Amino acid sequence: MIIDLNIKLTNSPQDYYFKPLSLIRQTSEYREVYLTKLNFHDNTEYELVVYDLNSLPENFPEDYIPEFKVHEEMPSNIIPNMIEKGIYKDEKHNIAWMVKKRIKGQTLTEHLKSGFDIDKKAILYQYLRIVKTTEMISKIFDGGCVNNINPDNIILEKDENPEDEKYSYYWFLVDLDCVSGRCHNKKEVFFNTERQNALYRAPETFLGKYNPQTDVFSLGMILAYAMQGKHPWEEQLIDERSNLSTRYIKTLKEKSPDIDFDISFDLREIMIEAICPNHKNRHIDVESFHEQLEAISVLNDDTKIILEDEDEGIWGFNSDQPKTNVTFDKVKGNGFKDVAGMLPLKRQLTRNFIDIMQNKKLAKKFNIMPPNGLLLWGPPGNGKTFISRKLAEESDMIFCMIKPSDLGNIFVHGSQKLIADLFSRSEKIAKKNKCGVLLVFDEFDSLVPKRDGNNTRNYQADEVAEFLTQLNDCSEKNIYVVATTNRLDAIDPAIIRKGRIDEIVYVGMPDDEARTELLRLEIDKRPHEDIDMKRITELTKGFSASDISFIIKECARISFEESIKKGNLVKISQELIEKTITNTRPSITSEELSKYEAMRDNFSKSRRQDRKRIGFNA
Repeated sequence: MIIDLNIKLTNSPQDYYFKPLSLIRQTSEYREVYLTKLNFHDNTEYELVVYDLNSLPENFPEDYIPEFKVHEEMPSNIIPNMIEKGIYKDEKHNIAWMVKKRIKGQTLTEHLKSGFDIDKKAILYQYLRIVKTTEMISKIFDGGCVNNINPDNIILEKDENPEDEKYSYYWFLVDLDCVSGRCHNKKEVFFNTERQNALYRAPETFLGKYNPQTDVFSLGMILAYAMQGKHPWEEQLIDERSNLSTRYIKTLKEKSPDIDFDISFDLREIMIEAICPNHKNRHIDVESFHEQLEAISVLNDDTKIILEDEDEGIWGFNSDQPKTNVTFDKVKGNGFKDVAGMLPLKRQLTRNFIDIMQNKKLAKKFNIMPPNGLLLWGPPGNGKTFISRKLAEESDMIFCMIKPSDLGNIFVHGSQKLIADLFSRSEKIAKKNKCGVLLVFDEFDSLVPKRDGNNTRNYQADEVAEFLTQLNDCSEKNIYVVATTNRLDAIDPAIIRKGRIDEIVYVGMPDDEARTELLRLEIDKRPHEDIDMKRITELTKGFSASDISFIIKECARISFEESIKKGNLVKISQELIEKTITNTRPSITSEELSKYEAMRDNFSKSRRQDRKRIGFNA
């Protein structure tokens, strides 16, 4: 497609035009990039990007070129500035063109091979530019992806007058011709995958699946490469250059990455999660990945990234200061649609929490505030933690799960400081993302036990006091607490007073409707004969949600083993389910359940709440 024409600037004097000087690169059969200059007065170099409209793939977007859209909507300090774009058509040509500023410098690959002398703090500082770029592109396309993030596609432009020599380069993501919306199969992939660097592609992309998580993988590989100067699987792949795609996927799934750089534990863990071969274990999207990177860094307009070294910990002060090791995720899912039964509970949560969160301005007019905290309690195995996650999905909040071990610390008063740090981080994340943060504390009774002067150690009393301080009006900071426990009686009473934990919700055993739905959800996932659901529902009375799940899984295991033995498919039968129920004891005895229900009734009276019982048993 080599072109020979002058690109005239729109609405400019006749002699203002760009003339292609030389072909820089051809990235596909329909895209070429030329070196060009504006003819009239200066020697500034530009790039002329040309698309042959007659050669575009059949599934290429009809109304726009994704690369042009990115340059049009992104700020020029993040992406090379677009000067102008247009369409040129004559007897020989039918092209779309764009002129943009040319970024001059070495690729990241070239720069690292030249000596690998870049300060690690500076690397992370500039690396975040690339992460931010990817995140912004994804938002432009409502969950799109860049698809071609590799060290050969990152240019380092020299800053001639840096304030600090360590920070003398700006990183730019350049060729963006593979940008697309979310792709689920090969038919949706219109860009050239053959020229992409296989070593930085997520395994699932070789099956034609591209989404924001595949970009997370590529970004994680870039971080590992930049920090240590080599690919994390380089040693394992050194003799496997032939048939690389197949061998690469096999290596990633069977061998551990070689990570030898000495940086903070937090950053290392985030990076390892990003390059996980199984996409289900990666950060859910680039925004979540970016958020976690910033959460472990001291970042503002005047502060550089601070990593661990001899004098400073990751937080910029002495490393013996305790910090929480938890993650904040923007969870996505079906919300309460995934919760079987429990209609009274879902109605209460919707009325007292979600409706207020989704209509804050209106609620404020009526002086109605969302609760600071919510306590889900009751017999174990009935989905309290699961409901908490679904609440985050339903209310579109950032989700953080905290277990007692996350706040354990060997330092005197260490746990107290971890609690303070957790709420401080949550406030910053809420402000940055302009949405609520849902902190879910599992096994809450072990975190805030009763301070009776006998059984509670001094440091535990300090933890309780710290919780009391942080819970006061935390909703005003866009922080909301959900706590789960099996032992309401073991929690310090001061914690569950109004103004702290405002809503106390009993999650009981599943009623008939809930058991039927739970059974159906579990059975329909597996090969089965016709099942009398009414009969099975009756037989499982007194069983918890986890008991029901266990029964069906056990039936599936037995049928699986029988299928192997007989050499044909053996479906789950009515007889097998009934036999398994007979051989399974409920995890909660009738005596234990009576104690829970008595505690529920007594607690309701003590709070003077005239409410309908909430939970499965409505």
